[in-house]
Amino acid sequence: MKLVEAREECASVTCALESQKEELQMKRENLRERDENIKTEEEKLKKSILKYNKFLQENDARRLRAVKKAEAERAQIRLKELEIQKLKAENDTLLARKEILEDRVRKAICYQEFLERATIIIGQVIDRLHTLQSINKELLESQTRLEKERESTKLKLIQYINKLRTVLLHCNNQLHQQQTQLDSIRLEAYKWVNTLTQFTGLCLLYSSVSQDYKLFMCSTGIKTEALPFHCSKRDAPVCSAKGHNP
Repeated sequence: MKLVEAREECASVTCALESQKEELQMKRENLRERDENIKTEEEKLKKSILKYNKFLQENDARRLRAVKKAEAERAQIRLKELEIQKLKAENDTLLARKEILEDRVRKAICYQEFLERATIIIGQVIDRLHTLQSINKELLESQTRLEKERESTKLKLIQYINKLRTVLLHCNNQLHQQQTQLDSIRLEAYKWVNTLTQFTGLCLLYSSVSQDYKLFMCSTGIKTEALPFHCSKRDAPVCSAKGHNP
């Protein structure tokens, strides 16, 4: 009986231990889950703290940037105000200068009208210049063409002159030869004239002698036709024409 009771008690103790063990296991699981939840929450908390710190840092940085920007803007505003004052002073100066220039412009309107008229005249002069340049170009081209023609004509003239010189030289040679022949002919004619003069003198002398002789013979009663050597005045030109001595 005691063994049975011991076994029952042991079984009950075992059941109790098993029950406690399960409870402990459940508690352990709960604790582990809680621990994990705590760790998760701690991680979340750390992340939140980091985000918050980052937010604070970014906020401080933005604040510092905003402060710097505000200071820079204030400095820019001061510079702009100084520039505005400077520009106002320059504007006042420019307005005064504008009034002076407008007064000068009013006084210089006559010069403007003169310049407009001069511009029109200059345009006409430029057109005339272009026309003259075109004419000058045409004249230069014509002069070039005439120069070429002149050179060609000059070359032809030189060739013609050289040809004429050759012909003239030939003519001079022929003239010299003919002059030599003429001199020879004149010399020969001079000889013949001298001979003819001598022959005419002889004929005249012979005629005179014949006349005297005929008178003489008439006075003595002898006929002159019977003489062997008889020449009358009528025969003298025939003898001279034949060109030989009687």
